[in-house]
Amino acid sequence: ITQWGEYGIHCAAFIASEHAAGKETIGAQEIADSQGIALDYAQQVLQRLRKGGIVNSVRGPQGGYQLARSAAEINLRDTLIACEGYT
Repeated sequence: ITQWGEYGIHCAAFIASEHAAGKETIGAQEIADSQGIALDYAQQVLQRLRKGGIVNSVRGPQGGYQLARSAAEINLRDTLIACEGYT
C-alpha cells in the first residue's frame, strides 16, 4: 500500500466517523489536521477519493466532504483503487 492509499483510507474513515457523530460535511483543513498531513496533500488525496466515487464535495459556507454512499457500501479495495490509481 502506498502513502496515497494509506492516507485515503484514513481520510475516508475519518469522514465516516464524523458523519456517524452527526456532522454532514467535514472541511479539508479539519481532515488534514486530524491525520497530521499538510492541507495541500490532503486536498490531493480527497480529490482522488472524489474522482473514485468514495466522497462527494459540497461547496459553500457549510461545504466540505462527505461519503458518496454509506460507509457499509465502501470497501478497502475501492478506496485503494481510487487513491493509488490501479485496478
